[in-house]
Amino acid sequence: MPEKSRINLENILRVEREERKKLVPLEEDFYGKVAGQIQDLEEEKRNIDDTYSTKHAIIEDEQKTVKNAIESIIYKRTTKIINEARYNAEMTLHETSKQKEKHNLDSMTHEERIFYNRLLEVMTEWRSEIVNRIFKREKPAYHQPAVLPEEDKLPDILPD
Repeated sequence: MPEKSRINLENILRVEREERKKLVPLEEDFYGKVAGQIQDLEEEKRNIDDTYSTKHAIIEDEQKTVKNAIESIIYKRTTKIINEARYNAEMTLHETSKQKEKHNLDSMTHEERIFYNRLLEVMTEWRSEIVNRIFKREKPAYHQPAVLPEEDKLPDILPD
């Protein structure tokens, strides 16, 4: 069976670290592909009879490397998405303020856009409530944030 090409997670992580505020564009099904890559490694390891072999140890090492890299990528991207949502939630309270160019939205995967939309909604609503309490406004100053339309349910990462 021909070996599938693997995603270079170390390269993605390196670029995510270099780009402090900007998200690295990823394929829409990035997380699904990574999940498939992890499953392939697990299957490859199961097919090795000798658990003390060098090949088994190499696959285990690769699994650890993939796990650490994807956790770091998720952490970096989550931090950037939170910062983007925080900034845009603040801007919705200042109608006259010019909204920051939303360049990071185009670089988000489907799952990340859902996360961003949820964060933006919660942050905007919370800030509006606090401002209204402080200034005792009659009507809420809540302005519906302009977000990308997405379903509220996260899709399955791996197809059935």
